[in-house]
Parts: sequence; C-alpha cells; structure tokens
Amino acid sequence: MIFRIAPLAAAFAIIRYVAAEVAPEITTVVEGYNVIAKIPCIGCPFLHQDTSQGSDAPWAQRKDENALLLNISLPYDSAHLSINNAPLLADAKILPRIYINQVLLDTSDDDLSKLVASNQLDNLGGAYFGASYSYSLRHVKDSNALVFHFDVMELWTDLTSPALTIVMDREEQKMLEVVLLQRPLLSAGDPASSYEIIRASLLPRLESSKGTKGPRKTSMWFHDWDANGKKGTATHVVNSASSSFIDYISSGVWSLFVFILAVMALFVVVCLLIIFGCRWHKDDYERAQHGKRKSGSGKGAVLRIHPACTMAITNTTSTVQAIFSLHVVTAGSSIILLLAALALFGRQLVGGPGRPRTFMKFTRSTEKRHSSTGTHIFLITGLSTLMVAYATQSSIVALQSRLNSPFYITSAYAYPQYTAPFGNNDSIQYGKIISILSFLYQCAIIIMNACIVGAIWIHANHVQNNGTGIKEPGFLSWIWNGFWILAILALGFASWAVGLTRRGSGNSALAYPSLVSDDFMVRTLYVTYVAVVIAASTSATLEAVLCWIGIKKNGVTGNRSKSALTRFVMLVTPLVWARNAFSIAQVVLIYRNVNRYSRTTNQALAFLFIIFGELCDLGILALVLLGAWSFGRKGEQRPEVVKDGRYSESMRDSAYVDNRGTTYLDGPAGTSFEEGRGSTYVPRVN
Repeated sequence: MIFRIAPLAAAFAIIRYVAAEVAPEITTVVEGYNVIAKIPCIGCPFLHQDTSQGSDAPWAQRKDENALLLNISLPYDSAHLSINNAPLLADAKILPRIYINQVLLDTSDDDLSKLVASNQLDNLGGAYFGASYSYSLRHVKDSNALVFHFDVMELWTDLTSPALTIVMDREEQKMLEVVLLQRPLLSAGDPASSYEIIRASLLPRLESSKGTKGPRKTSMWFHDWDANGKKGTATHVVNSASSSFIDYISSGVWSLFVFILAVMALFVVVCLLIIFGCRWHKDDYERAQHGKRKSGSGKGAVLRIHPACTMAITNTTSTVQAIFSLHVVTAGSSIILLLAALALFGRQLVGGPGRPRTFMKFTRSTEKRHSSTGTHIFLITGLSTLMVAYATQSSIVALQSRLNSPFYITSAYAYPQYTAPFGNNDSIQYGKIISILSFLYQCAIIIMNACIVGAIWIHANHVQNNGTGIKEPGFLSWIWNGFWILAILALGFASWAVGLTRRGSGNSALAYPSLVSDDFMVRTLYVTYVAVVIAASTSATLEAVLCWIGIKKNGVTGNRSKSALTRFVMLVTPLVWARNAFSIAQVVLIYRNVNRYSRTTNQALAFLFIIFGELCDLGILALVLLGAWSFGRKGEQRPEVVKDGRYSESMRDSAYVDNRGTTYLDGPAGTSFEEGRGSTYVPRVN
C-alpha cells in the first residue's frame, strides 16, 4: 500500500504543475498606475546559461517560445510614463535607454506573482536586451483620453559572443497600447492634468496601422543614443564634456585640489591682464597730455563747463573707473539674477516644486520630498542685499572721486587716492552721505553673508533628502547651522551698531570703514565677525560635501539629484574657499598701512579683492539659482513610495480577472527596472 501512495502523490504533483495557469499578456499590479506587459517575441531565440558550469558559463541559444517583460508605471503626478523605469513622455529631450528582460512564454501566473511579491522583478537572472523602440501619443476625439503606443523594433545584447542583434520585423509581432484617462481633481492640492491607466493591451502592428494618418512617432535606436543624448549632436558633445569634467573633479581630493588651483590661477591671470595688459595704468603726465589734446582740438569759442556739472568719475584714473564699473556690473548682474530667481520661484510655486511642505496636507500625495522654497528664501534675500550693497558701493566710489579720500573696495580695504579730487561742491555734505551709504553697504553685506551660508546648507541637505529619502537636515544640523547664521548676524550687527553710535554727525560723520580702521571696539567686533563668516561658510561647504558623499552612497540610480548636487558642490566649494582666503588677507591689511605699498601693489590688491569678493559672491548665488532650478525637473526617478495601493473593500482576494483577461495581484507592488538593471520604487495611490 505504501508503494502505491508514492506514485499517486507524484502524479498529483505533475497534474498540479501542468494545470498551473500561464500568466496573461497584461497583469495589473496597482490599478491605474502599474501594469506588467508580457509581449511575445516572435522568432526570437531564447538565451540561457548553464549555471552548473559556474556563473561565468557562456550564454547559448535555443528555440523556445519566449516573451519580453515590460513594467509600465505612472507616477501620481503623471510627470512621465515609465517603461522598465525609463521615463518617457517627459520634458527631457534625451531619450532613455530601455533594457528588457526575456522570459519563457509559458511563465505561470504564480511565478510572476512571486517575482512581484519578492521584489525580484528587476533581477530575474535571465537574459536581457537593449531595445531600439518607437512610441507615439495621440488624443482621442471628443475625450480627455490619450492613447500611447510602444513598439520594439530591434534588440541587442552582449551576453553572447559575438554580440547578438535581433530585428523584430515580423508582421505578426505585437506592440503595446496604453489608454490614459484624465483623473478628476478631488482636492485643491491634487496635481492638475494627471492621468490614470484605464486599459493596457497588446495589438498586432497591422491593426495599429489601419485607418487614417497616425500620430508622429518618436524613434530611438539603441546604439545612436546614450545618457548624454544622441551621438554626433552638439548637445551630446556638451553633455559628454561636462559629464567627464564633473567625473574628473569628483574622482578624488587631488582632482578637486587641482581644479581649485586652476580656478584661482585663472582669476589671478585675468586680474594681471586687466592691470598690465590693457594699459589701464596711466600716470599724471599721460592724463595731462590727454587733457591738452581735448582742449586744443576745437577752434573758436570754447565752452567752459563748471566742474560740479560734470561727472567726476570720468576724470579719475582708469583704475578707479574700472573699480566703479565692476561695482556697477555686480549690481546689474544681481538684478538680472534676482528677476530670474523670482520668475523661477513663481513658476515652481504654480507647478508644485516650489510649494512648501505645509501644503502637502492638502494633497493626496504623501511624498516627503523637499520643495525649493527654503533655497529660494535665502537666494532671493541674498541677491537683493548683494544688489543693494554694490549699487551703494558704486555710489560711494563716485562721491569719493570728488574728495581727497581713498576709494572703499570693502569695509576692510580702501584703494588710496593718487590724484587730486575733481568736481567738489561745497554745498553738498559728501561726508554725511558717504557715511550713511557705508553703513547701508555693511548692513546689506552682513545679511548677504548669512544668506550664502544658509543657502549652501539648506540646498545641499534638501537635495540629498530628495535623492536618497533620508530625512535631512537633521536636528543637530539645524542647531549647528542655525548657530552659525545667528552668530554672523549678531556679531555683524554688533560691530555695525557700535560704529553707528560712534560715527559722529553732519559732514564730519565717519564712514564705517574708517571706524574699522580707527576704533578698537568696532575693529575687534568686525574681525570676529569676519572670522565667524569664514568658519560658517567653510562648515556649510563641508556639510555639502558630506551630503554629496551620502547621495553617492545611498542615492537612487537615475535620480537627477545626484548630478545636481555634484555640480553644485564641485563649483561652490572652491569659490567659497577662495573667497575666504582673500577675506583673511583683508583682515591682515586692517593692521597694515597700505599707503606705504606701491601703486601697482594696491591696484593688484583692489582687483583681487573685487574678483575674489563681490564676484565670488555673485557666482555663489548664481550656482544656488542653478541648483534651485534643478528642483522638480521632470524625468527624474524619486526614491519615495508615493502612495499606498488603492483597493476598494470589495477587492481583497489574491487575484481578480476582468473582462479583458487582466490579472490583479495582491501583496507589495515590488520594484521595477532602474535603467534596466537597478531597483527603484513603484508609485502607489489611495
């Protein structure tokens, strides 16, 4: 009897295996947002590897019916439609490469369910191909629905030796059709123009080509494109060069050090070229001869203009005119960047990436990504104060050209007056006006330095959070950087307030730089303030570097936050460190008599402090603006699960089959493909 039971059990096991249901062509993972398509690959060889000979065994071909797996997912905000985690229908002009896994055509429903439940959909262990594909999108007449067609034209793999190319030109080969329907707005925070997947099916190519002229197709050939765009185009050259450059400077400490030295050397060469190569240095004799040529060029009556009616800055040395011009350029560039920042922030507020996280409670999305609001607050404030500071400083230089006074470059250094003043008007209280403007300049600079530290800190942490899903900034980071920002404001305004009480009144009022030079208390507080600015900005850049290391280790593959943070850190860090180095030099010069230096030395110091001072500040804020622009760019993969699976109370069983033959799977949604091979998260909704 025992010997009869064993064959009977084996027979039941065989019958159960044979009766296993084959997975349908379309399997729904999350209704409306995630489906899996199994496209039969007509005439394709099946690739297999004999693992009994080891993991390095060669791949072989055999004739067996097989299929291609496509994981189609739609984010809750409908920013793009992903196929094997490659974003299509996005704003990006670079078409992504799509990798497709190959499975047997008779793969069972249970096997597919286990792959989804165990998060192994992206790592089946079988063959995979790089796909050349085409797709199109058209509107349905008198409806809000969209019809998306996706067709695989060619497959390529290097698993075999030599590489294998499969041209999928059979007429009976099927293509994917996805119907999207616009989702109604259910709350004020719902994203506008968002869609759901209402149907997915496979249809033959002949059927899809019937009827009138179809929509324009977009084609992507696998060997013609890479991550930098279509090969041979200008965009590809620029993207490849910038990517190689970023890879080089991020390859190690020495590469970054060489880059910083190169930037500093370039600035020094430009400064020396301005001073000596452009013949800006003119002595008194040359100016006198120039004046004689102007006065003797006319004939007859001579029109005499009172000196007070002319602009005195035009009669100063070329060096002073260049200083004035650079201040004006800095102020003008700040206005342009400020308008760009306001326009970007307004667009992001409307589109979503700029909305503060407090608005998230009004939406159906539970995403924990940071918005660009924090970055924009520091950025807009910093650009506003930078504009005020150097518009004020240019006015001070113009007024000082009428007085026997040095020209203020910063609050710590002034370029000596080497010529007699021109155009002085005794009825104007120049001293009082310059004193007021100097305190306004210093007030704006204090706020701007605090904003630069805050912008670097908050932007780096928010980008890391968006790229990894790790909550940043943490509590200690808030305390640490909040302390630095408050210290900058407290010490800066302490020095400013003491100077304000000791400046005097009327036309004899002292300017803030004069108080820094002559008053012990103001000077001590100012030097301490500069030291805190140097320490705080260095700390912020080091934290940004740590954020970059964190996103490199824990970032989701394909998320643009990694490249955005790499670009930001590698460019901002050398600018901040160079600025800090010359800030130390300015502090040293407070205790020196610069009038003893040669004229050429003071010219070099003036331009170096401008280049590594105000222009560095302008460059840092411009890079923060570039970083703010990276928030919310479509086509990026997000590390968070957007929502829980949306199932009604009547849909609690393990599997459902609708009238189209589509299967619904219970359990976790599982991962989809990340650039064909890496893991990511499938979006879910309630």
